[in-house]
Amino acid sequence: MGNMTPDSILVQNIRALLDARRIQDQALAHYCGHRSPWLSKIFRNERGVTLRDLGKIAAFFSVSVSDLFRPQLAVELYERRQQERRSGERRSAFQDHAANTSTATARAQHR
Repeated sequence: MGNMTPDSILVQNIRALLDARRIQDQALAHYCGHRSPWLSKIFRNERGVTLRDLGKIAAFFSVSVSDLFRPQLAVELYERRQQERRSGERRSAFQDHAANTSTATARAQHR
């Protein structure tokens, strides 16, 4: 992925999440309490994202705030989407991630 900044990773991941779930930009903007152009301005680096908005974005997608900054997230979503297209299968973008996380959590609790 090269030398990506946290801002560029965040933007790439938000775009990937919207695309993977086939959600319009304005739905996320409205959920966060903003008008439609808000997200476009973030995508163009014309404005930043507040901590409050990061929390709302994460809640909107049912992911953690740290997931929004995970460099490989967009690649994983893209690859999963390609697999779905080839197989005709439709899954939640985070179905596997959630299963892996809950399995790891259960293992940690039993130690």
